[in-house]
Amino acid sequence: MFNPILQELELALRTTEAQHDPLTDPNLADGSIPELNSEHLRELTERAVYHVYKDVYRDRRLAKKAQLGPEDLRWFEVLFAGIK
Repeated sequence: MFNPILQELELALRTTEAQHDPLTDPNLADGSIPELNSEHLRELTERAVYHVYKDVYRDRRLAKKAQLGPEDLRWFEVLFAGIK
């Protein structure tokens, strides 16, 4: 089994905004992720990503140093909406 959220994270971090926007990815755009087979696994993944990236997400200077583009930050905003 693969985790589509982590797969999307990996793709988002290695591409530019012109190459890929996670919010328009056809695999995640509708918000459903049947591959995870449970809401609990989805929530755990979102929390884990949040705890790893929260400081970078909150500080635009750190985001720039980490080479997070506006599309990555928009995706994090959606991903982290229920966690904050």
